[in-house]
Amino acid sequence: MSCSCSYDPIDDYPDVWDVTTPKARVEHVCCECGVTIAKGEFYQRIKSLYDGYWMTHITCSPCAEIRPVFCSNVEQLRDKVTDAVRDNYVPWAALGELSKPAREKVCGWIEERWEGMEDV
Repeated sequence: MSCSCSYDPIDDYPDVWDVTTPKARVEHVCCECGVTIAKGEFYQRIKSLYDGYWMTHITCSPCAEIRPVFCSNVEQLRDKVTDAVRDNYVPWAALGELSKPAREKVCGWIEERWEGMEDV
């Protein structure tokens, strides 16, 4: 599945960008949605070196799957999804290709956004 945007979302690239999909030996928390990644579950780990600083981002499998659909940088996924709803640009065809857990997560965020719009 490819990114649906027509621009490069990253202005400045890190010196090192290492993406792995390990099996959790301990519990982790997803940097995108806050869900607990249980011991034994697979998750995405991104280690990067940017301006001399090392960073590690842990992402649950559904969020890692959603990220390229919304061209999201790390720790911006939920905002990208809600912005797409606000701007009336949701890549519906790409959502159909997501796994059920990833689709349910996106649909939950969309519902939250719509509920917030009703309050305005």
